[in-house]
Amino acid sequence: MITFFRRIRQSLLSENKFSKYFKYAIGEIILVVLGILIALQINSWNQNRLDLIEAKKLTTSIYNDIVRDTLLLTNHIKTNEDLLEYNTLLLNKLEKDDATINTFKKVADDFKPDFWNLESFNNTTLSSIESSGKIELLEDNLKIKFLEYKIAQNECLSEINARIYVDKINDFSSNYSFGKNKSKFLEKLNKNIDNEKRYANNLNGLVGYKNFMIKAYISSSRKALEKAKLLIKYINNLNYD
Repeated sequence: MITFFRRIRQSLLSENKFSKYFKYAIGEIILVVLGILIALQINSWNQNRLDLIEAKKLTTSIYNDIVRDTLLLTNHIKTNEDLLEYNTLLLNKLEKDDATINTFKKVADDFKPDFWNLESFNNTTLSSIESSGKIELLEDNLKIKFLEYKIAQNECLSEINARIYVDKINDFSSNYSFGKNKSKFLEKLNKNIDNEKRYANNLNGLVGYKNFMIKAYISSSRKALEKAKLLIKYINNLNYD
């Protein structure tokens, strides 16, 4: 092709047809530019196609992670609802008008200090695409919804309430005991309470704060579950064709 065009140019020059040569040269430049533009357009189209394939792959992977999160959150909510129901029964006993020091001792025996807070979510894919910069392949609305869901996740993972609760347990157990499986020494602690008012206030504060903490866990988990379900619905409606 290049040899063909070169022969045409040489023929025009040899015949002193400069005006035709000039027009031909302009036409040749235009053809070259058009060729470059077409090549760039094809390359751009191919890159967009590859980006679309990669975005679909990443979205599917994140979708699977979020589905697993919904199972985790649902289980977490149910477990904490059961803990809340039991702990509320104890708290109600403490708050009765006819409650005595023996009532508080019995509640201390029945009190269960255990709790369940989430430690992590299934964020392997999302963390990977954030660190690699591939998150830019996703559409803007989807990125916004991911951010909203991540904020909801962080609220679930907050350890502030848990730290306060553990401090209350340590404070109470340094002077008194709770639970049924106690040694004889620990049983004596609750039989010989030197300050009933302090004992009652500490136990009531401990049981009451556990209720507050569990409610906070349930609330934040429900919000995260709602965000996760909305995200799943949004992804299901995406069209990558």
